Amino acid sequence: DFQLFEKNHSYMLLNSGLPQDLWDVLFFKVSNDIMDSGNIMEFGIEEDEEGEREFFVKLKDEVNLKKHEDVFLIDHAWTTTIHTAKQQLLEHPTLLHRMCEIMNLQNEFENESERKKLIDEIVNEKMWYFNQFYQIGVGNKEEAAVWYIMDELGSRVRHSESPNFAFAPFFYTSKGLSYTIIWPINDLEKGEEITRDYLPGVKPPQRELRLYPWFGLENRTEDELEAVVSTQSTFFFFFFFFFF
Repeated sequence: DFQLFEKNHSYMLLNSGLPQDLWDVLFFKVSNDIMDSGNIMEFGIEEDEEGEREFFVKLKDEVNLKKHEDVFLIDHAWTTTIHTAKQQLLEHPTLLHRMCEIMNLQNEFENESERKKLIDEIVNEKMWYFNQFYQIGVGNKEEAAVWYIMDELGSRVRHSESPNFAFAPFFYTSKGLSYTIIWPINDLEKGEEITRDYLPGVKPPQRELRLYPWFGLENRTEDELEAVVSTQSTFFFFFFFFFF
């Protein structure tokens, strides 16, 4: 029942920032496997001068949404670790196909060598634009990072410095399932794009530097780069390791 749900998940929910008025709504949805974001949200497509397409997510043209009006579940398309990602893609063609769709990659190859090259591109580069993570304790050992990529809708919500939605990972203990929960933090008009903050709670100067993989970096000194490394952020470490 809801009281047990609240007891088991209150610490997680308080840390997520989800308003308590929405806890019972979340309980109803996770208990009944209600994935209803598609009722009010849809994809939009932008195309640049070179013909490159970029997907984004918006409210449907007939729908508006009030601040803290509802909460939605986003599924995780792929959950992995740094050590298992490549092997999972090698062993599961449907997973590889789905990741190519989410990452806007051509899932075409003529031989095994080309397939492995595509998988290397995903594991060594592309997945890190989409990865989120949470940490779990394993006995008395240090917390281990679990990396996940949200489904097509969640992965295509773009960044904004003034986001209108909040995103947070959520683990439903009764079923042993993880989701991302999302909810509006501002009023949204009909057809408005849905946006989120890729780095909630991260302040300058680290913020601008950690956004580098998506938006580039200009006029930054070596001292400022060193300041970022010194934060010892697990999230940024992988980006820093790859992109610098």
